[in-house]
Amino acid sequence: MQEIAPDIFRVQPSKVTPTKYLSFFVKRVRGNLIFPCFAKGGSIESSFEEIESLGGVERQLLGDMHHKSSHCDVVFRRFGAYTYCSDIEAPDTSKSVKNLRTFRCVRAALEPDIEVLPTPGHRRGSCCYLVTLKKRRVLFAGDNIFFDGARWIALPSREGRAQMLESLRLLASCEYDTLFANSMATESVCSIDLPSAAKKRALFGAIAAAL
Repeated sequence: MQEIAPDIFRVQPSKVTPTKYLSFFVKRVRGNLIFPCFAKGGSIESSFEEIESLGGVERQLLGDMHHKSSHCDVVFRRFGAYTYCSDIEAPDTSKSVKNLRTFRCVRAALEPDIEVLPTPGHRRGSCCYLVTLKKRRVLFAGDNIFFDGARWIALPSREGRAQMLESLRLLASCEYDTLFANSMATESVCSIDLPSAAKKRALFGAIAAAL
């Protein structure tokens, strides 16, 4: 695990390959979080001891069903952390994850310091999460957008382009300091600082123009 911002850790899969993705661990007073991306067999068991030393995990928050695998239940058995996803993603997620809890796919507070942002386009029930950590607000964008080695991009589904454009407009309008994306495990760039409205408009405008 690597602390890449105060209380935010990049978590590599136990075996890094070009087809696996990184996850995030977030330390917070109300209970620690994991934003997993365990698709294609990417486990994080090699980080379990360090996670334990930092206080364990309270919740696993999925961006969409692409991030799930049976390893979510391995995390549950070790730490008692349920996996959370939107009700729209639940039917597909539950095929692999048994210890699952859901929330309505609407913009709402999951906890006082965690806001759910529905961002369809990549998947119909995709969500991002706005998290307040002390005096900072950060956005966990899942794989709705990510850095591909050259630029930040979005990959809507075949039918999801119009929804993705709306989701990009929403993300451009919210207030937060830094965006974190579940990028490929082999990609070094997984975050971008966006402290001003102008920088958000520029980033999401460029992503939208490339769709």
